Amino acid sequence: MQSQKACDVSVFKCWKELGQKKFRYAITQNDDLNHGDDNSGKGNRYRRGGVGNRHRKRNTRDRIEVVVVVVVVVVVVVRVVVAVVKVVVVVVVVVVVVIVIVLLVEVAVVIVVVGLVVVVAVVLVVAVVVVLVCSDDLDYPKEVMAVVPGL
Repeated sequence: MQSQKACDVSVFKCWKELGQKKFRYAITQNDDLNHGDDNSGKGNRYRRGGVGNRHRKRNTRDRIEVVVVVVVVVVVVVRVVVAVVKVVVVVVVVVVVVIVIVLLVEVAVVIVVVGLVVVVAVVLVVAVVVVLVCSDDLDYPKEVMAVVPGL
């Protein structure tokens, strides 16, 4: 910790060499020295007198802290959004795959049933035609004779 006299000398040099604007910046950066406990304007954090932090000059450290907090919040939000999107994508893919499988199974069942019906119908028609064409000596029932002309 420097003495009060050394602080006064360094402040005077800053005033003389840098000018008033840079002098105020130098005081802000030198806030560890000559810091008044009563917040009465004597401390380097305060440009003018006042009570509490109302007249506190915002320095670079405050801005950096705000930026760090904002960056951390943004990173956390982005990670949460990415995790939610991953879960949603997995759920959507699983649902689509299940729907496709169900549709394929239903289509396959329909195709098999229709195919079986068609095969049975074709076999029955062929059998009836074969029986009707090839066997002239059969005694047909009255129902068949009524439906099929020429018997």
